[in-house]
Amino acid sequence: MKKTSLMVILICLIIFVSSMTAGILLTIKTVGWSELIDSSRWIQKMEQFVDNFPLENLLRLNRQTYTVDDLQKADLTQINCIKITAVAENIQIKSGSDLLEARLRGSYRSFGRQIHWRIEKQGDQLHVYADYPYFSLISSQLEMLIQIPETYQGEVQVTTVSGSCDFPDHADYQWTRLQFSSTSGSLMVANAAMPVISAKNVSGNIDIRQCAAKVTGKTVSGDISVIWSDFYESGIETVSGDVALALPLNASCRLNYTTVSGGFSNLGLPIQISEQLKRRLSGEMNQGQESLTVRTVSGTLIMSSP
Repeated sequence: MKKTSLMVILICLIIFVSSMTAGILLTIKTVGWSELIDSSRWIQKMEQFVDNFPLENLLRLNRQTYTVDDLQKADLTQINCIKITAVAENIQIKSGSDLLEARLRGSYRSFGRQIHWRIEKQGDQLHVYADYPYFSLISSQLEMLIQIPETYQGEVQVTTVSGSCDFPDHADYQWTRLQFSSTSGSLMVANAAMPVISAKNVSGNIDIRQCAAKVTGKTVSGDISVIWSDFYESGIETVSGDVALALPLNASCRLNYTTVSGGFSNLGLPIQISEQLKRRLSGEMNQGQESLTVRTVSGTLIMSSP
């Protein structure tokens, strides 16, 4: 039995290696070595990697501290999507004047290479990000301060690793959509007036207030809190994070809640329970026109009014 299994594995390996070799030879024969190297551009990429690798400074342990306060502006004419990308920077986004204003502020330590603050237009998209040097950054305490014109009517996408994102304004945003994605950074929106909000996180919390939007929220261990001023169809998912949802008393909601070991509490909402099992609960309030789907593994669902 063992010999048969080994023979099968050996035959599969021979077939795989033969296929790879044939594919490489066919590519070389069809394209040619010179054109293949030119198309892959691996030589240019290797040269760029070597240029950016601070070997001399690393050998000397030449650690330097830099301060930065860089403000850049951009016209949003014909821009339909603003992409903000961060690593560990804390992001604060407010409404502003006619131009987008993006400021990178703070300090960092590196092996002799500096961070560059970028605003780049790519078609109908505007990309705002800090360009980090390869293998050089030691530590940083940086923040992004972004002001988006009140008249902007496109989409805003925020992607971060560990930095938090805060929308402290109570302005009536005209955006079509807010999309947030992070590993451990938290999201806080004080006035969620945009029609669609999508937020994904691993361990960071999601806190959305004064919400008049369709909300899609997903976390692994982060808690999710949403306070609706006007309720629209929404979906919330967590593994171990707790979920706290506040709906107006006049909201027309159809609730479907599934869990493995999480609990459920209703603090004053007129929800008529139609089904309540160990792992599933269903109900509705005010005729249930808009659906609310909540899924957890061990997270608890608490529902209340604002």
